[in-house]
Amino acid sequence: MFEFYKVLQSNKRVSILNEAYYELIGIPDPDNLIKGLTFVDYLKSESLSKSKEILTKIELQIENNNSAEGISLMINLKLKELEDTILSLNTDTYFNDEYHFFITDLENIRNILLNKYDFLRKGQTNKSIANSSANNKIQWLGKTNVLATLLYDLWKGQEKGKGKPNTPPMLKADKKDIERLLIENFIDSKGEPLTVSTISDYLNTSKPEKRAKIGTRIEL
Repeated sequence: MFEFYKVLQSNKRVSILNEAYYELIGIPDPDNLIKGLTFVDYLKSESLSKSKEILTKIELQIENNNSAEGISLMINLKLKELEDTILSLNTDTYFNDEYHFFITDLENIRNILLNKYDFLRKGQTNKSIANSSANNKIQWLGKTNVLATLLYDLWKGQEKGKGKPNTPPMLKADKKDIERLLIENFIDSKGEPLTVSTISDYLNTSKPEKRAKIGTRIEL
């Protein structure tokens, strides 16, 4: 997953790479770049693209785990790979000075993962729940976004529309606390575990379109 950075670092003088090296990492020769686009501009664009690709792959690998323990192990493994790559690039003086944007993009991936999965990474998930069957959780028979919206509205206050006062918040918690409450204690109408990515979207303050609307939500 991080081969791109290993190959890139193997030749310090990126600006004088030979043609075979350009072909190996998929970067065109500087003479063939789009007019007005500098080589460094291209590298910055490529770095951003690679970092998004890496983040997507890591999130898929995490979500494909069906247990809290498996998710925790996968998160820690990928964070270690990230940290090792970042450390390697940081200790390379030339690389750090000239092409620090590669490091910054990897650090952004690390920060996103820490913010999104921190409570699972630290193993704060109740082990007895993680190792138990789905029968020990509460099954929500309605749409999952209705459940998540209810918790969101209790947490943030429910918007009542133009000219009407919103209900006050009734829960004092962090987003991660609400995520953990839902993931550890509920399964969906089909008996499947709630996923971190889905619940995180429902509770995202900048994604109101993901939550249940008036008419389908539970009114407070």
